[in-house]
Amino acid sequence: MTDEVQQLLEKLSIVRNMARELMISAVESEGDKWRVPFYQKLIDGVDRRAEVLGKGGLVFPNAGNSASIGLYKGVSEWCEDDQLMAAVADVESYYLELQAG
Repeated sequence: MTDEVQQLLEKLSIVRNMARELMISAVESEGDKWRVPFYQKLIDGVDRRAEVLGKGGLVFPNAGNSASIGLYKGVSEWCEDDQLMAAVADVESYYLELQAG
């Protein structure tokens, strides 16, 4: 595994951990419970991408026709947490750098 892929995995892990913490908080909050399935979907998506990366892949099915890793657009539709959005944007940006070579 290259250093670049390892760094991308670390960035994905940050997103996963943040989403998990926010999901736990949302479970405890009446007003944010509707976000729980969205956090879970994000966590599942991060896990799938980490699995592909672990197998040596850098192309993700279901990422649409773009060169992105396929996380930012969906998350931006429901997430109001600036730190999580910044972490997702960091993953997307780093992935695009890797794709550009």
